[in-house]
Amino acid sequence: MSVVARRAKRADVAAVIGDLSSVSIAEVDLTGSSYDEIAEMALRGVAEGHAIAGEIDGVTGCLFWFFPGEGDCYTYFLAAQSYFDNPVAYTRATRDALAECAAQFPKAKLVSATLSPHPNVEKWFRTLGFTAVQESKDLKVFEYNPI
Repeated sequence: MSVVARRAKRADVAAVIGDLSSVSIAEVDLTGSSYDEIAEMALRGVAEGHAIAGEIDGVTGCLFWFFPGEGDCYTYFLAAQSYFDNPVAYTRATRDALAECAAQFPKAKLVSATLSPHPNVEKWFRTLGFTAVQESKDLKVFEYNPI
């Protein structure tokens, strides 16, 4: 099995959105954003060179993008249904990609937020190296803080 975290291409955005997992569909729906808006944002990340695709044996299973700056740097993530065929390998690829981003942009504070009610979402964020920093009724905010 070949697991790769690599710079994303436009085709990766189409591949992931075209096979979007139920978990990502629920998250997108909760944000109130349209799929076109999400795709445009992901394509902007690709165009700026700040998007990473997780791939196993040539199948793109997830897409991660961010917009670096001096302050908070929000990260975005979408999973294709194929992500859940091998979530451990994809999670490792995503974790490695986050570590590279943090090293490349040391002044940026990587932050992610979720509206997902999925019971394992917090565990997943911790596995990636995030710590919960804020929680309200619906929104959970995490800051990248690897051990």
